[in-house]
Amino acid sequence: MVDLIETEWHERLRALGVGAHGGPAGWAFVPMFEWLEAKFSSLLTLVPELIETYEGCDETGASMRRHTIVEEAVVAAAGVAGVGDGGAESEEDDGLDEEERARRAAIVEAKRAKKAEEQARKEREAQAEAMRKRHAAENGIVLEVKPTQLSKKELEARHASKQGVKMAKTGPRRKKFDGEGSKVQKEKEKATKKS
Repeated sequence: MVDLIETEWHERLRALGVGAHGGPAGWAFVPMFEWLEAKFSSLLTLVPELIETYEGCDETGASMRRHTIVEEAVVAAAGVAGVGDGGAESEEDDGLDEEERARRAAIVEAKRAKKAEEQARKEREAQAEAMRKRHAAENGIVLEVKPTQLSKKELEARHASKQGVKMAKTGPRRKKFDGEGSKVQKEKEKATKKS
């Protein structure tokens, strides 16, 4: 990453006609910083050990892939060449002994192994599902039965067949309690007395 930035900077200085020690046009820091901001994500991908991806959610609840920068101390503990080898150790590494570095390296390695295992499991499941669907398609087996949508005519016919038709065979009066002392019994007695 450093070599790429340095090469770009020297090319920009040469284009401005500036020597290695600056000149009347200056060091061209402003355009260089603008280029660095524009190329930030592509520069970070040059060192994949510094980037870790994970699944996150946005404000609407949709899942999305996000990236985070791994702490340099963890990467240095993992022994990644070219990262954190800048001469003086960072403040976080000052108090670390070999045992702590080994523990952190083991944690990083365990995370990588777990991520690789999870990826392999997902691939196996996807392959098994594809094989199952292929087998079903070749043998004419229907895996998912989708409910059929009735046409407008069928819906109207079904609705019309129920309109105006009593579902019960007798009227609601027959369902009332007509034992001794009920309102139905009293009405029957009144009807017999009148006639």
